Amino acid sequence: MSLGFTTQQIDHICYQIGEWYLQWERKMWVDGKPNQHWLGVAKEQLKTLICGDEYTDNSDKLKSHVEKLEDTIRFLENVSFVLGITHGGIAEILKSPDEELRGKLTDLFHKLSKDVAALYYAEPTQ
Repeated sequence: MSLGFTTQQIDHICYQIGEWYLQWERKMWVDGKPNQHWLGVAKEQLKTLICGDEYTDNSDKLKSHVEKLEDTIRFLENVSFVLGITHGGIAEILKSPDEELRGKLTDLFHKLSKDVAALYYAEPTQ
Protein backbone atom coordinates (compact mmCIF):
# COMPACT_ATOMS: atom_id res chain seq x y z
CA MET A 1 0.00 0.00 0.00
CA SER A 2 1.41 3.41 -0.86
CA LEU A 3 0.42 6.61 0.85
CA GLY A 4 0.44 10.06 -0.64
CA PHE A 5 2.83 12.39 1.13
CA THR A 6 3.05 16.14 0.85
CA THR A 7 6.25 17.71 -0.44
CA GLN A 8 6.97 18.93 3.09
CA GLN A 9 6.55 15.41 4.50
CA ILE A 10 8.82 13.92 1.82
CA ASP A 11 11.47 16.57 2.53
CA HIS A 12 11.29 15.78 6.27
CA ILE A 13 11.58 12.02 5.71
CA CYS A 14 14.46 12.36 3.27
CA TYR A 15 16.33 14.72 5.59
CA GLN A 16 15.87 12.36 8.55
CA ILE A 17 17.08 9.37 6.52
CA GLY A 18 20.15 11.35 5.44
CA GLU A 19 20.96 12.34 9.03
CA TRP A 20 20.40 8.76 10.18
CA TYR A 21 22.74 7.44 7.48
CA LEU A 22 25.51 9.83 8.49
CA GLN A 23 25.16 8.73 12.13
CA TRP A 24 25.22 5.02 11.33
CA GLU A 25 27.49 4.60 8.28
CA ARG A 26 30.59 3.93 10.39
CA LYS A 27 29.03 2.15 13.38
CA MET A 28 26.68 -0.40 11.80
CA TRP A 29 28.91 -3.41 12.53
CA VAL A 30 29.88 -4.63 15.99
CA ASP A 31 33.62 -4.08 16.54
CA GLY A 32 35.58 -7.32 16.29
CA LYS A 33 32.52 -9.35 15.29
CA PRO A 34 32.13 -9.19 11.51
CA ASN A 35 28.86 -11.15 11.45
CA GLN A 36 27.02 -9.03 14.03
CA HIS A 37 25.39 -5.70 13.28
CA TRP A 38 23.38 -2.96 14.93
CA LEU A 39 20.70 -2.86 12.23
CA GLY A 40 17.77 -3.43 14.63
CA VAL A 41 18.91 -0.57 16.87
CA ALA A 42 19.49 1.63 13.84
CA LYS A 43 16.03 0.86 12.44
CA GLU A 44 14.37 1.82 15.71
CA GLN A 45 16.33 5.07 15.81
CA LEU A 46 15.28 5.88 12.23
CA LYS A 47 11.64 5.15 13.09
CA THR A 48 11.90 7.51 16.07
CA LEU A 49 13.49 10.21 13.91
CA ILE A 50 10.71 10.02 11.33
CA CYS A 51 7.66 9.12 13.44
CA GLY A 52 8.55 10.54 16.84
CA ASP A 53 8.74 8.86 20.23
CA GLU A 54 5.03 8.15 20.51
CA TYR A 55 4.65 6.08 17.34
CA THR A 56 1.88 3.48 17.39
CA ASP A 57 1.05 0.96 14.72
CA ASN A 58 -1.90 2.29 12.72
CA SER A 59 -1.94 -0.44 10.09
CA ASP A 60 -5.46 -1.54 11.07
CA LYS A 61 -6.71 2.01 10.60
CA LEU A 62 -5.14 2.11 7.15
CA LYS A 63 -6.95 -0.97 5.85
CA SER A 64 -8.70 -0.30 2.62
CA HIS A 65 -12.44 -0.68 2.25
CA VAL A 66 -11.86 -3.88 0.26
CA GLU A 67 -9.65 -5.36 3.01
CA LYS A 68 -12.34 -4.59 5.60
CA LEU A 69 -14.97 -6.26 3.41
CA GLU A 70 -12.71 -9.30 2.98
CA ASP A 71 -12.38 -9.54 6.79
CA THR A 72 -16.17 -9.40 7.12
CA ILE A 73 -16.61 -12.10 4.47
CA ARG A 74 -14.15 -14.39 6.30
CA PHE A 75 -16.08 -13.83 9.54
CA LEU A 76 -19.39 -14.64 7.86
CA GLU A 77 -17.90 -17.78 6.28
CA ASN A 78 -16.89 -18.95 9.76
CA VAL A 79 -20.39 -18.25 11.08
CA SER A 80 -22.01 -20.16 8.22
CA PHE A 81 -19.59 -23.06 8.76
CA VAL A 82 -20.56 -23.37 12.44
CA LEU A 83 -24.25 -23.07 11.60
CA GLY A 84 -23.96 -25.67 8.83
CA ILE A 85 -22.29 -28.26 11.05
CA THR A 86 -24.83 -27.69 13.81
CA HIS A 87 -27.75 -27.84 11.40
CA GLY A 88 -26.45 -31.15 10.05
CA GLY A 89 -26.19 -32.53 13.57
CA ILE A 90 -29.74 -31.51 14.39
CA ALA A 91 -31.07 -33.00 11.15
CA GLU A 92 -29.44 -36.36 11.92
CA ILE A 93 -30.88 -36.46 15.41
CA LEU A 94 -34.36 -35.64 14.13
CA LYS A 95 -34.22 -38.64 11.77
CA SER A 96 -33.76 -41.02 14.68
CA PRO A 97 -36.78 -42.46 16.51
CA ASP A 98 -34.74 -42.78 19.71
CA GLU A 99 -36.09 -40.65 22.60
CA GLU A 100 -32.63 -40.48 24.17
CA LEU A 101 -31.44 -38.53 21.17
CA ARG A 102 -34.02 -35.81 21.78
CA GLY A 103 -32.06 -34.83 24.90
CA LYS A 104 -28.97 -34.58 22.73
CA LEU A 105 -30.95 -32.41 20.35
CA THR A 106 -31.71 -30.03 23.20
CA ASP A 107 -28.03 -29.96 24.17
CA LEU A 108 -27.06 -29.30 20.57
CA PHE A 109 -29.63 -26.53 20.33
CA HIS A 110 -28.14 -24.83 23.41
CA LYS A 111 -24.62 -25.22 22.01
CA LEU A 112 -25.75 -23.63 18.76
CA SER A 113 -27.31 -20.75 20.66
CA LYS A 114 -24.11 -20.25 22.66
CA ASP A 115 -21.85 -20.44 19.57
CA VAL A 116 -23.97 -18.04 17.56
CA ALA A 117 -24.12 -15.60 20.47
CA ALA A 118 -20.33 -15.82 20.84
CA LEU A 119 -19.83 -15.12 17.14
CA TYR A 120 -22.28 -12.26 16.84
CA TYR A 121 -21.73 -10.55 20.17
CA ALA A 122 -17.99 -11.03 20.58
CA GLU A 123 -16.00 -7.95 21.44
CA PRO A 124 -14.22 -6.64 18.35
CA THR A 125 -10.46 -7.16 18.39
CA GLN A 126 -8.24 -4.15 17.95
